[in-house]
Amino acid sequence: MLALLVGAGIVSAVVMLVLTYRVVGAKAAIWQVRKPTAQAVVAPPTRAAAVVPAPSRMLPAPPRQAAARRSEDGQFYFDTTVGSVPVRMVFDTGAGMVVLRSEDAARAGVPVTTLSYSVSIGTANGDTEAALIVLDTLRVGDITRRNVPAWVLRPGKLGISLLGQSFMAKLSSYRFEAGELTLRGD
Repeated sequence: MLALLVGAGIVSAVVMLVLTYRVVGAKAAIWQVRKPTAQAVVAPPTRAAAVVPAPSRMLPAPPRQAAARRSEDGQFYFDTTVGSVPVRMVFDTGAGMVVLRSEDAARAGVPVTTLSYSVSIGTANGDTEAALIVLDTLRVGDITRRNVPAWVLRPGKLGISLLGQSFMAKLSSYRFEAGELTLRGD
């Protein structure tokens, strides 16, 4: 911040520049000039200029996240909520969509007996038919996503529901570290 007095104390002005140094990647740097966060103050002719400090800024809220430890079978299991119903899912980067067992979909209020299982899909357990639905809400830890496309498989075709790419694509990131998987939302 630079205070500049012009004239013999008759006119006072405060000029504020905020320069933020930000490292981009590991090698480049950018100087970014932003508008002042406090108003300039004009002091009466008999006094020196006073600077009103900028109001404090709130820190951004921590990102929404969910975490799971690697299980003995090497998988990462999450206790999710579909609508208001708890559904256990396994994190599956190979699943293009969230995939619900018919039994889990029925508990969440999906009318599984009237769905049109008209799409053939390939799974790790072989080919099967699925019905496309859209989940109003899917919550994993502190992350809630709305309007998540999902497949529902015929009864008995899947051992556990899959947390697939139609949910993962709505995340800001996910990270594997030291036997733990952390999902981060915005």
